[in-house]
Amino acid sequence: AAEEAKTLNAKIISQEMAVAWCKKMEECAPDKSMTVKECEKILYKSFKEGFDRLPKEQPIQLEQATFEECKANVAKGTCDSLKTAKALPACEFIGLLGK
Repeated sequence: AAEEAKTLNAKIISQEMAVAWCKKMEECAPDKSMTVKECEKILYKSFKEGFDRLPKEQPIQLEQATFEECKANVAKGTCDSLKTAKALPACEFIGLLGK
């Protein structure tokens, strides 16, 4: 039997998304209004809060492969694509974290 795809926890997703996102933002933001570290802290918190708001009975089941694809799409997307990242393939889960 195929082994079950590993689903990731909110902490890992929040952390890695923040890293991927801030790296891209740094590429895209000429003004460097904040450091990458600051960006990561803020985004991590924001993703984590999104997860915390989800109803317990509807957790996000995000598999490693999907997550990797989302991060890759953020990295290779355009700067404008960051504004609509939840529309990127494999990143749909971001939409579920919105308020």
